[in-house]
Parts: sequence; C-alpha cells; structure tokens
Amino acid sequence: MESENGFVIVRNNLQKKKTINSGKEPLGLENLIKRYAYLSGEPVEVIESDGKFIIKLPIIEP
Repeated sequence: MESENGFVIVRNNLQKKKTINSGKEPLGLENLIKRYAYLSGEPVEVIESDGKFIIKLPIIEP
C-alpha cells in the first residue's frame, strides 16, 4: 500500500473468485466503490493487468 498524487494505492495478485450475491447488500469491491461515490463523489480506479489487481482510492480530506 502506498499513496501517490492524492490516492491510496493497493496492489495485489489477481485472484478471481466465484461468488453469489444474495441481492441484499453490495459486497466487497462493489460496496467500496458505492461508499466512495457517496462520500466523495470521486471515482475509485480498478485496474486488472498482467496478473495484478490494483485499486486507486482517492484520499478524502475532512
């Protein structure tokens, strides 16, 4: 994890999983993206490339 140009950047190996969403509440990444949209109006960047999974989260200033 690191910060760069107003973003927190999280990198990991890409590990796709099969999940079943019950339709009740968003899970995991979908939930994170929706919360960031609500709190900041800024988009979360999700990058899948060369076996890597990268998420760029905008830093929210109080």
